[in-house]
Amino acid sequence: CELISGYYSGVEREVYISQVVKQLSLPSEVIKNRVDVLIQRRIRDKKENQKREAQATIRGVGDRINPDTIRDVQASAAEETVLGLMMLYAEYRAAAVDGSAELEADDFFTAFGRRAYEAIVELQKTEQGYSPPVLEQAFSPEEVGRLQRMQQRRQALAENGPTVFRAAIATLKQSKQRRADSENADVISGIEGILARKAKK
Repeated sequence: CELISGYYSGVEREVYISQVVKQLSLPSEVIKNRVDVLIQRRIRDKKENQKREAQATIRGVGDRINPDTIRDVQASAAEETVLGLMMLYAEYRAAAVDGSAELEADDFFTAFGRRAYEAIVELQKTEQGYSPPVLEQAFSPEEVGRLQRMQQRRQALAENGPTVFRAAIATLKQSKQRRADSENADVISGIEGILARKAKK
């Protein structure tokens, strides 16, 4: 039954079922029912695997272009918002260059986000200014695809005003502060552990 259920063609399954029925002198319904149960189980398992893979993709697991995404999904989403807006609108690029956006490369959580931000800002500073084709030269085809998707997602949304830009920057800064606080707590904990061991001696 396990072997028969593995055949995609219903005709093939019927041929093998009829052979098994003859060999074992069993009613054909017994074998058919068991094969159907196994087929349904395979379908269910496949759907569950697809669901797990989709969820993993959403969370950033297995993301070769930006593997840091999984460690802070909220900060990564804010990065994509900022970068998408900067690629779409000159005023946001100008605000990043003149400092009025109060945004720095260090505010970005992922290495890919930092690199993209730095490349956009550097291009904006040049005499020719920002140019998508020139930006794309600094990235692999896969990375270019990711950058284009960021831009397209923002383009598809109705609200792309300064409030959205500022909110995304605030999220990046909050994430940066949380990481700094966590690192400080780890350092303090480590020092306290060392002092406790020395005190015991």
